[in-house]
Parts: sequence; C-alpha cells; structure tokens
Amino acid sequence: MQPLPRLSTLYDALLVAMVVMTTITVPDTGAFLPLFRVQESIVESTGARCLDGSPPAYYMYVQLPAAKPSDPEAVRSWRIHLRGGGWCFTAEQCWQRSQTTLGSSRFLPQLITDAHNGFMSTNTTTNPLFGDWGVIYVEYCDGSSYLSDVSELVRLFGDLIYFRGRHILKAVLLDAEAKVQILSKANRVILSGTSAGGLATYLHCDAVRRLFGPDCDFRCLPDAGLFLDHDNITGQPHYRTEVQAGLKLWNGTDSLGITCRQALKPISEEWKCAFAQYMVPLIASPLFILNSLYDEASMVIVLQLGCRPGVTGLGAAPCTPAQLAAFQAYHTAMLGALKPALSDTAVGVFATACYQHEESCQDADWSSITIDSMSMRDAVYHWYKGGTVHQVDTTWPNDPSCVANITHGPC
Repeated sequence: MQPLPRLSTLYDALLVAMVVMTTITVPDTGAFLPLFRVQESIVESTGARCLDGSPPAYYMYVQLPAAKPSDPEAVRSWRIHLRGGGWCFTAEQCWQRSQTTLGSSRFLPQLITDAHNGFMSTNTTTNPLFGDWGVIYVEYCDGSSYLSDVSELVRLFGDLIYFRGRHILKAVLLDAEAKVQILSKANRVILSGTSAGGLATYLHCDAVRRLFGPDCDFRCLPDAGLFLDHDNITGQPHYRTEVQAGLKLWNGTDSLGITCRQALKPISEEWKCAFAQYMVPLIASPLFILNSLYDEASMVIVLQLGCRPGVTGLGAAPCTPAQLAAFQAYHTAMLGALKPALSDTAVGVFATACYQHEESCQDADWSSITIDSMSMRDAVYHWYKGGTVHQVDTTWPNDPSCVANITHGPC
C-alpha cells in the first residue's frame, strides 16, 4: 500500500489544479495568484533558502488560450518577474529583513491579485501582447539580488541567518518545472524585475536563459535596476562602498557573471559586475532597458540628495541650487551609462524624465508615459516584434506625460 501524500503535497496539487484553470479570474479585479513554496527536496538539493532559512516562494498564474481550454501544456509563454526591495549590506540589516517578507516566506499571503500591474497584467485588453502569458512572481527574500552564497550559517540575536540567494532562481524554476514544465516546454519567456529585482534581471539574465531550452525565445526587461556607480552629493562613493561591503558579506563575487568578471580584470575591479551599467554591454540575451533618468530611489540610495525636486508639502524641504545641480548631473551620468545600449540596435531603451521609481507596474504608467508620442507599452511591443527602440526623454520637469497623483511602485 502506498503511503498517503503529505499535506503540503496535496495542497500544492490543489493549487496547481487552480493555476491551470481560467476560473480563478475575477472580472475587473484581475487574476488571483496562489503562493507556492519550493518543495523541500529542491531546497535541499540546491541549497536555496531565504535569509531566515525558510524555502523560497513564488506566485504563479496560467491563463489558458481559448483554443485549448483543457490543455495546461498549451501555455508555453511566460513572464517571470523578480520582485524588488533593496539590499542588506550588513549582518544586522539582513537579520532585520529576516523578520519580514523581505527575508522570509513565512509571512507571505496565500493569494495575491494583479489588478493593475502594467506589463505583468493578465488583462488582454490593456496588455494585448502579453496578457495571456503565464505569470510567475519570484518573492525577494535574500537581500542580495541573488548574489549571496555562504555555506556557513550566521547566528545573530539568537537566530540563524542564511546567505543562499545565489541558488533561489534555479530552485524556483525547478519547482515550477515539476508543476507546469516551464523549463522543458516554454517557447517564449521574458524575465523582468523592478528595483533590486531589476538589478537582478541584469545580473542573472544570461544565467537564467541557460536554464531553458535552446529554442526558447528568452528576453530580459529590467525596470528601475540601473543604480549608478556614482558619487553622492558630497563627492563620496557611498553606494559603491555599500555594494562592496555587501559582496564581502554575501561572498557574492563568484555569483557575478563570469563573462563580466573576465572582461573587467584585474580581480580588484570585479565588484563592477554588480552594477548594471558595466553589465549591459556584456549581456548576450535580448534586452530592453526601462529606467527613469531621474530615478527617485537612486536620488536617495546613490546620490543621497536630501530633498525631493518638485515635491512640496508633507514636510518636504525645498531643494537648494546645489542639490538641483547634482540632480541634473545624475541625469547626465545616466545618459553616459546608456551610451553602449544606445549604440546597439538589438537593445531596446525607454528612458524617461519622470521623477519616480519603477514605471512598468501600473497601467497608468505603462500605457500613458510617452516619449516622442510613443508609450512605454508600445515601445516594448515594437521591440518585441523586432523593431529598434531608443527612446530618450527630455530633461525634468518637461515631460507632461509623467503620471502624477497615482501610487507608483512595484508589480
């Protein structure tokens, strides 16, 4: 007599059955996506864990084409999205994250909805080219953009901290393969990400591509992941110093792409491979860059500007002339960082002048932000269909299409 399946196995089987049905959509509110935690056998074989030791997790949804409503194998096109959430550059910061959804899968809700998620939307009216593709949201729980790889555990404040981010993406896709055969049967895949997930999209684009079959049309679409190697407003390399400290804590250098590390010899320069601006010319997979030239998070994390240009009220301090000059100088540095992409017709670029962070995740941004009358959505569609897209915006605050009075943010 065969033993009864474990409860978690039964639960996963039920969720997979839900995932491959179209009946888990709710009109006007989007699709419900159930949570999957990577099964323990894959966690053990790969070593992938969140900061607190819990298994990596992801949300998944499949919308079956009407032509084959009962065939889950009909869906062979996927959008895989890497969530963002910053980084932890010290052990104490990582411990703090381990007590939250940014460092543990224990606190994640069992269902989410994608009611207004731009590029990732399952609404084929607002997202006609990609809306019927399968969806995976990889939850970000390692704090290193998937670079950490330390075999020993770190004990802090009575808790064990795991630095195993390097193995999470492979573990998630192996788990999804066991459920919906994504690796063996996908024929079109776009890997996207926002913020720290956008950076991870640059860093791991080619490595994830190698997990799929040779005939898979695989592309990468990072949003708001271009955090520059740039001095702060006082002339100090603050962000570079933090990244270098993170790489040491995470043992992350070996997780950086070997192509980049070989190109940026000597060894003392390998840290540059943790910055998208140095990675872009070396990425072999088709790439489309979405980024603001005035990314709001970069103004805090990199530039440490100390004010919010154009923002009044809510205790916001007005920017001084020196702060506004530094703000515009960062825009100039962004244009310089984009030069390799703008010289390559295979790389798509949509660089806005909107003072915001993450631009592909809300329908209002996805459909309404325009450069030379081309919307972000239409730019990505044109690139995907084989066109050349090098759209670079004006200077801030001169783009009237930048969408105000909505909550921008992650998918």
